[in-house]
Amino acid sequence: MTNPSLQIAAPGHVEIIDAPMPAPAAGEVLVRVHYVALCGSDVKLFHGAYTAPHSYPVVLGHEWVGQVVASSGPFHEGDWVTGDCSIFCGKCWRCKVDVNHCLTIEKRGITRDGGCQKFISIPARHLHLCPASDDMKPFALSEPLSVAFQGIRNRIPAQTLARAQKALIVGGGGIGIASLIALLEARIPSISIADPVDGKRALIDSFGFANVTTLSALPQTPDSFDLIVEAAGSGAALTQALSLAAPLATIVCLGHQSKVEIDGGALIKKSLNIVGSIGSSGGFERAIAAIPAHRQIVAQMITRIVPLGDAPAFFANDLDREVNLKVLIDLTAA
Repeated sequence: MTNPSLQIAAPGHVEIIDAPMPAPAAGEVLVRVHYVALCGSDVKLFHGAYTAPHSYPVVLGHEWVGQVVASSGPFHEGDWVTGDCSIFCGKCWRCKVDVNHCLTIEKRGITRDGGCQKFISIPARHLHLCPASDDMKPFALSEPLSVAFQGIRNRIPAQTLARAQKALIVGGGGIGIASLIALLEARIPSISIADPVDGKRALIDSFGFANVTTLSALPQTPDSFDLIVEAAGSGAALTQALSLAAPLATIVCLGHQSKVEIDGGALIKKSLNIVGSIGSSGGFERAIAAIPAHRQIVAQMITRIVPLGDAPAFFANDLDREVNLKVLIDLTAA
């Protein structure tokens, strides 16, 4: 039996290799992977622009869905599952607070081989059960949805979300739309989402939510929003968020990770809360539960499906030429 896998051998070089067949250890589950979604991190790894800890060569893929082949634990053969990007021990003191900050943290598909391989063996504690349906592709996006749910629903107190009347999302990409789903689940009455790309705004408008407004640029209305989600990686937007935030507002940072100047006066005078959030672990249960209710939105986030055999050519020729929200690598024929 073979185990074809998509590997970034070095910056600019993606290849299909026949990886060793995994031999599950005690407490691990053997999974047959069906679909893997590409992330901005994968693109940066390919271009050699990823700044956090990483390694080459590495089998990419931390957003995926597959079926259990063999398990001696809580999962059964045929179960549909997805898994954590974070490889955490579950025992250290940080894990007891937030497993995304495990003392021995590693990242699947970044510092360790990821899910873009026909078979993968994963500790049961890193897996999450998905409800079976006729189309399981949306569940490959459980991980990016979990980033938003972890940062918004888990990191912000419920009473803070309950009093929020107006929210602004900066960025209409994958994490931005995931944040939109999280805010819809939280029943925020008015949501604005700003993105300069016409196609992204058109897609969001097509969802047809009466309480969601798209904007081509950040508004010029100070003190307007009770909740702001920075999901675009824009330092300028994060700086402007302090002006746009209403007194007692919360600003959630999911995208920007570089240095930025903060208006300390606005921060203090308006008693603002700035919440940083890294990772998806902890958000999977809520994210997976939300997918059936928002299946149409999640499915529309998938703008291209690439068979595994065509993936090296896609990276070489189309990755930077096409505008895609989410690309799926299809391993079902592998």
